[in-house]
Amino acid sequence: MRKELIIMLVEDDIDHAELVTRYLRYAGIDNEILYFENRDKIVDFLFGKGDGNHYQRNISYIILLDISENDSYEFIEKIKQDDRLRMVPIFVFTNADDSNDMEKYYSLGCSICIRKTVDYERFKEIIKCMGCLIISMEIPVVNSEI
Repeated sequence: MRKELIIMLVEDDIDHAELVTRYLRYAGIDNEILYFENRDKIVDFLFGKGDGNHYQRNISYIILLDISENDSYEFIEKIKQDDRLRMVPIFVFTNADDSNDMEKYYSLGCSICIRKTVDYERFKEIIKCMGCLIISMEIPVVNSEI
C-alpha cells in the first residue's frame, strides 16, 4: 500500500473508531489513520484552522465518516465544494434505512455508503472488505495549497 495515503476516520464513538482501526489493520492497511471525534475537528485539519496537525500537500487522503446524518450532509457538501478537496474519496457509515438518505449521500458526492450493522461478525467482515478496497483504489494526490 502507498505510504503517502492517510486515512481520516471521523467517528463520534471512540470504541467504534478502535474497532474500525483494528479491522483495517487486519485487512493489511498499515497507513497512518488519523482519528477525529467530530466534524469540526476534521474541518480544522483540512482547512488549517486551530492548533495541531493540518492537511499536507502531495499526499492522498481518504475520509471514513461515521457521524450524525445532518453533520455528515453538511460536511460532505463543504468538502465537495472545495476545489482542493473535492476529489478526496468519502466513505460514509450510516444507520439510515431509507433509500432517500442513501441517494442524498451519493448526490452530495459520497464515494461509498455503507449501512451499519449491529452484527459484530458482519461488521468485522465489512471493515475488512473495505480495507481490501482501499488497498486496491487509486486515490488522487492533493497538491493544492490551503
